[in-house]
Amino acid sequence: MVEWRGSKLCSGPRVAAFPEIARHTSPELFWIWAVQYWARSAQRGLDPIPRLRNAFVEVGLSDGTDDRLVHLFSWWNALVLNGSFGSYEFGCLRCGTVGVAERVSLCAISLSQCQEEALLQRLLARVGLTEGNGASDVMTIIDSISSKWGDLGMVAPIRPEYLQFFLGIPESADELINEEQCVH
Repeated sequence: MVEWRGSKLCSGPRVAAFPEIARHTSPELFWIWAVQYWARSAQRGLDPIPRLRNAFVEVGLSDGTDDRLVHLFSWWNALVLNGSFGSYEFGCLRCGTVGVAERVSLCAISLSQCQEEALLQRLLARVGLTEGNGASDVMTIIDSISSKWGDLGMVAPIRPEYLQFFLGIPESADELINEEQCVH
């Protein structure tokens, strides 16, 4: 468990044992968990909203009276997953992995927080979201989530591996962190 703003966040049993996980901030770990939970629930045909609602309230992203942000989060994940060109890999906090889907989500939030609108549009285009299929709606959602993160003092740093997204979305985390690739 990781503590953030007085709340305990589930981040797997041995965060320190997994370098890929340990280098993330508590807000990032929460977001990674939320994306992974949403994906597991969707895969099993379960409604992720009730548990996500409680989690969003616990960390302060929602006050419990308005589920708008939870529903926007769910809609964003479904749109990216269903509207993307390639397949996505979801990680597992208990296994110490962060998948491409979680990285795309965190990259989008970090670009929004840094007001990198052009890069955010490029990222969304790389995952198959254009003006014709919801890119502007997703940008509005990302901006809302990013703003709420900022209000709470939550920061999503731009990580070096995010530069790979501008070469193309890899099909696996192994391709994403392959050191032989370079950015020109």
